[in-house]
Amino acid sequence: MAKVEIKVECHSCGGTGLYKGFAEPPETAVVCHSCGGSGCEILSGTPFTHRKHKRGIRWVMNDGGLWMVRNGKEKRYPVEEFYKE
Repeated sequence: MAKVEIKVECHSCGGTGLYKGFAEPPETAVVCHSCGGSGCEILSGTPFTHRKHKRGIRWVMNDGGLWMVRNGKEKRYPVEEFYKE
């Protein structure tokens, strides 16, 4: 499937092209670094049609936090259950 592009409002400046943070003096803004002052961003990607299967996976578990504190007793379930609609 072909990639598509869509013009969206800049996530950093809210479409104004200007960014006002805590470091700027009163009544002063800077040109938004994310959009270069245009107020918009271009998102591109392949349209989502369905969730794809990940090869080689048999089990799924919810995020158990940091890997170094896992104890092997985290709940896991078959990947087929994860992909069930």
